[in-house]
Amino acid sequence: MSPIIPFKIDVPDASLARLKQKLELTRFPEGEIEEAGWDYGAPL
Repeated sequence: MSPIIPFKIDVPDASLARLKQKLELTRFPEGEIEEAGWDYGAPL
């Protein structure tokens, strides 16, 4: 087995702030379609 090699991810603070803003503005559907299961994505 290969050894685990740590690595570092460098993401600018401005990009993280923009992502946070987008996530805060996300609107989720009001309800689910009955008995759709996973046909339209993950259940709420």
